[in-house]
Amino acid sequence: MKKIIQILIVFIVLLGCEHFADKQYGIRIRNHSNYSISVYGDYILPDTMLTPNYPNIRVFKQGESNQLLATEVGDPELERFKNEKLTIFIFSTDTLNKYSWNEVVEGYKVLKRYEINQQDLIDMGGAVTYP
Repeated sequence: MKKIIQILIVFIVLLGCEHFADKQYGIRIRNHSNYSISVYGDYILPDTMLTPNYPNIRVFKQGESNQLLATEVGDPELERFKNEKLTIFIFSTDTLNKYSWNEVVEGYKVLKRYEINQQDLIDMGGAVTYP
């Protein structure tokens, strides 16, 4: 009986730990290309220009699937994402290593640009897949 009570206590404590964990929101990015890509997202519509200041860029290696965190796009709980379009820029990591950010902006050296909201992401199967 003592053993059962101990197991129940451990189980209840583990269930209660969820309230102490930080919840992180994000958008799944899948890199199906044969090279590393660099990704950044921002709420910039109706303008589609790149920011003049070097943004928070996340690298996704060849074949990698990971999250572009909501905090990286300035929307910690993705509240804006429900109704607004988020612009996601995909770059070749080699391009960002070769050129200055100013050259990338002036030459608009973007591989792909996605403009999505929550419903668009659902329609895409829950992830942005490049290419």
